[in-house]
Amino acid sequence: WLDAGDAAAFEKLFADGGWGGVGLPEDLGGQGGGLVELALTAEELARAAAPSAGWLATVLAAPALAQAGHRDLAELALAGQSAAYLIPAECIPDEAPALSVDETGAISGSVPRVLAGGTAVRFVVPAGEELRLVEAAAPEVTRTQRKLLDRSRSVADVVLDRVPSRRLELAGPAEVLRQASARAAVLVAADSLGASARMLDLAVAYSKQRHQFGVPIGSFQAVKHAAAMILVGVEAARSAVYFAAASVDAG
Repeated sequence: WLDAGDAAAFEKLFADGGWGGVGLPEDLGGQGGGLVELALTAEELARAAAPSAGWLATVLAAPALAQAGHRDLAELALAGQSAAYLIPAECIPDEAPALSVDETGAISGSVPRVLAGGTAVRFVVPAGEELRLVEAAAPEVTRTQRKLLDRSRSVADVVLDRVPSRRLELAGPAEVLRQASARAAVLVAADSLGASARMLDLAVAYSKQRHQFGVPIGSFQAVKHAAAMILVGVEAARSAVYFAAASVDAG
């Protein structure tokens, strides 16, 4: 997928293997599990530098869609399709407020750098005191993919021009957004943990292969100390990530 510049082939394998259902409610067709299971998945995806934007966007939007009774949530995820939160620009530093909703429920505005914004089939849009659902394929939606240095990640700028939307029937939209923020923080941390652990593995492997003065550089005390300090950081991060995941799950 990296050489082709298209993650669709990987995402199909990921969905066909049932991974899209991790963390989604069993009564909606998912595999169940909570934020700890999601964090484990995020860590392993990052360890392999797998393109996981669609999966991450879906598990962040899932609680709102599940609470609103969207029964096809797991079906979409298991088909490799994603939903994404469209975060208002006023929540992004140095961006002008850019989303508005009129009396008919039509939404206008633009939001930069939406996770999986180029491939999502639905957007969950915070609009005032409520959350609204937008079909990403609507003709009033324009999406511009951004090129990132890290090609395992995918974001797009999204522009809405009076796009129709429907209100999600939620008991507490503000609490749903607060939970999404907490879940996002944990999963981004798990993502960083997986990348860090893999970088340590690669560094240690390299230190055993590279020779200087006739011996592997891994035998030098300075290199051993550097690797040990990285290991301490990785293990401390692992403790923090999984304690945070369990804490968020426990409220």
